[in-house]
Amino acid sequence: MKDFDELPTDRKAKIVFEKANYLDSISYYNNTVMLYELDNVLFEVFYNQKENEILEILLADKNRLHLYCPTLSELK
Repeated sequence: MKDFDELPTDRKAKIVFEKANYLDSISYYNNTVMLYELDNVLFEVFYNQKENEILEILLADKNRLHLYCPTLSELK
């Protein structure tokens, strides 16, 4: 999955929406970011509700994961 971010959006969408498990979502800079997991790999789907448009699908940014479950950072 190391080249995942380089794939075309339609291929990334097919992988994430057909095979991955939805975990959670957050509001992030006026967008909704949905977190998915497949084979212990995390993905983020950036969605603009106002435009009803997927902005991008990327491997999850580890620096943003605490936003999905803020209480986890308290356990460190």
